[in-house]
Amino acid sequence: GVSPNGVADIANLAATAVTADSAQLNGEVLDIGDTAPSIIIRWGDEDGGGNTGAWDHADALPGTQGVGNFSATTGTTLLPNTTYFFRAFASNTAGDSEASSSLSFTTLPAAPTVTNIAASNLAADSAAVGGTVTDTGGEDPTLFIYWGPSDGGTTAGSWQNSVLLGAQSGSATTGLTGLNGGTTYFYRAFVTNNGGSAWAATSASFSTQTPQPPSVVNDSANGITGSSANLRGEIT
Repeated sequence: GVSPNGVADIANLAATAVTADSAQLNGEVLDIGDTAPSIIIRWGDEDGGGNTGAWDHADALPGTQGVGNFSATTGTTLLPNTTYFFRAFASNTAGDSEASSSLSFTTLPAAPTVTNIAASNLAADSAAVGGTVTDTGGEDPTLFIYWGPSDGGTTAGSWQNSVLLGAQSGSATTGLTGLNGGTTYFYRAFVTNNGGSAWAATSASFSTQTPQPPSVVNDSANGITGSSANLRGEIT
């Protein structure tokens, strides 16, 4: 039907091609009204409703639009795992109009990043290792520590052992036990979320302490009687 006031009749359509940092915002001209309208899609992390000044961003489509679908790709990098709202606005010779309501979409998480934490509490048979999530990608990733007597690089199956430290947004450590004394071990942090996975940039290593034999010295005897004495020594 013909728009009664001569303004364009438009609607929003669901966003498509949504990634961690961009999206395609869609709409449709149902009726051009008196003349083909120019279209602006306004968007932001809050719903500005029909108030054009309340929206953070405005993407104007080139030229005018006839009946049918239109779209615009967000020209500003979006934040991962964040909800955004959008609404299409039209203007023709009869005046301004807008889609009846706003729509929303949520960007995907981005891949996280992680670094190794230097080994600590080194003993002959134990040590503490860990990782620091340097960027969650918008969704707290699951942190693993892969470790063993040889460097498995970035292939999980090449590591002899792994420890799951759960969802993390900062630093976490774990104790390794049952190690051999005087031995070099390697380890590497790994993180994963719905946006992707990442290893620490390089593997790290540590060496356990070498057990030393005990040392003992004699102490002078005491409690000496005609038939007994205390013979003494000291472990130094």
